[in-house]
Order: sequence, then structure tokens, then C-alpha cells
Amino acid sequence: MILKLYEGDLLRSDANIIAHQTNCKGIMGNGVAKQIRHKWSHINIKYREYCEPYNDSTHLLLGDCQLVSRTNEHDYKYVANLFGQDNISSSNRMTNYEAIFKALTKLKEEMEDSEFVKSVAFPYKMSSDLGGASWSIIFTMICEVFASTDLEVEIVKWNQNIQNNVLISTYDYGKNPKPYILYTDIIYPEGRRIV
Repeated sequence: MILKLYEGDLLRSDANIIAHQTNCKGIMGNGVAKQIRHKWSHINIKYREYCEPYNDSTHLLLGDCQLVSRTNEHDYKYVANLFGQDNISSSNRMTNYEAIFKALTKLKEEMEDSEFVKSVAFPYKMSSDLGGASWSIIFTMICEVFASTDLEVEIVKWNQNIQNNVLISTYDYGKNPKPYILYTDIIYPEGRRIV
């Protein structure tokens, strides 16, 4: 795994897949999901259609991964809806750690099965800001799931003042294997820590 840290806009990533956590209710109401809904409305439609058969048992979607093309062409550009929370709330932890780990694992398997899909971008603090999870745990899960692959993993920290995404740091897990990587171990060139 090659891990790259960027500042900028996740939706401007050149990665084959833009991944984010979704709820199982079919509602893209906040955060990255809301941005995706506004930029690619067809993805929201596919997501709602995917959730609809589970209206009475949404928890069955936990741990699933839905890939939806960002365009209607075969350009290998997708959004991955990772079903890591059942309900919607801003006051409690909604992220189900087991479910997000399963969804990440399914995403990795889909990517490994593809000859053309070799990169994925995640938002910084995925599952954490709105989902209430610990970012350290989520980041460690991402690294654990993708560590043994030849895939490129991007983490994009939102910065509205940057027009084009700026590469901050690169970490080659294959050359520097560790049992796990803490996000705070990745530092800016000037020594400032990403927090």
C-alpha cells in the first residue's frame, strides 16, 4: 500500500474510487454524502434504490459496500458507499466499527478483483466527525485492511482555500511495514502534525 495524504477537496481526487461512510436509511443529508449528492445526483438515486428494499430491516445493510460510477462511462471512476452506520444522529456514536471494517474489506476485495481500479480516496476523519467514531481507530482500520495490497490509498483533508489538491506526505507501507500506523505518525515536511 502506498499511503498519500492530501489537503484540498475529496471530490476532486483523481483516485479511481472516492469512498465515504453512509447510513442505511438512504439519506445523504450531511458531510461528504451531501457533497456527493449535489455533485453527482445519480449516485444519490442509486444509493436510495439500493436501500429501499431494506426499509424494514436497514441493519442488514451494515458492512456492505456499494460502488456507483461517477459518470455514465466506463472510465473506472466510482463512489463507494460504505454502510457503516444504521441510524442518523448528531449526538451519539452512530458508526458501527465492525460494519465499517467489513465494508472496507469488501471494498478492498472489489479493488483487488479489478485490473483497472488501483486507487481509493477517503475523507480525513471519515466516520468520525458526523459518525462519532475515533479517527485513530478508523485510520488504523484503513491501514490494516489495505496494508498488504499494491493499492494506493489517499486521505484528503478538507481545505476550501486550495483549488487543486496538494500532496502533503507519502508513506510506502511496502518499504516500511509496521503492525499499524497512527495518523499522528504522518507529519508535514515542516514538522507540523496533522491533527
